[in-house]
Amino acid sequence: MYATILATEVEHFGGRDFVSLAFSWPSHQNILSYFLGVDVKRALESSEALTNVVALLAKNTIATKINILSYSAGGKVTSKALHELRNTYPDLDSKQLKEKFKIGSVVYACADVGIDVFLGRLTASSELADQVIITISDSDDVLEAAKRFMGGTDRTGTAKAEPLETAYITEKGFENVTIIDVSIGQEIRGFDISGHHYWYRHPWVSSDIIFLMRTDLPPHRRGLQASEYDDVWYLSPDYPQSVQEAVRTELGSQW
Repeated sequence: MYATILATEVEHFGGRDFVSLAFSWPSHQNILSYFLGVDVKRALESSEALTNVVALLAKNTIATKINILSYSAGGKVTSKALHELRNTYPDLDSKQLKEKFKIGSVVYACADVGIDVFLGRLTASSELADQVIITISDSDDVLEAAKRFMGGTDRTGTAKAEPLETAYITEKGFENVTIIDVSIGQEIRGFDISGHHYWYRHPWVSSDIIFLMRTDLPPHRRGLQASEYDDVWYLSPDYPQSVQEAVRTELGSQW
């Protein structure tokens, strides 16, 4: 239910210029079931279904681009699905994969995936998609609790994992993988963007996600600011003005 509501809201506030489809894997929507591992197992077992959905949409619809917005444990499903999809076609190069599956932007928002597992799958996402976006916060209580109670490595959506991510992106030479660190600039802004729901509850971040889903534009054309670190972007104090200017420049009166 929640996945459908969020997908509908993104489509609505995006100007209803695209069609949203909610992929809802069979979760109990109960934090205890998740921490006990029951829903984690269900998430991982849902990856094949997601690969089938992507393949079906690419082959049997007139969609020019298929954007994938994953959230929290949905990052487990998406990263595993794209890894499996890529491995199904080992003879195709990245250009051929993009032409075949039409994947535009893949967003890993607040991803609850161990960083070691995620990085092992990141090449597949990069080869399949036009661009890959990872959101990071230094204050995501749910992801911190997930590591504390479930073990494993730092979660992909946390600031603790960011150095490993940036190093890996540089090492592999990925030109289409970027990080949005929503906590950078908090001292100047006067507030942090925190919690586990910021991607849709905080108006600045949700504006960027909706703009991205509508346009597939790179970060510098969505009003984001480059940080001092390679491949890391953030929302500067003047983001409300910069995103308005970006929308006017890119869309004019279309929105």
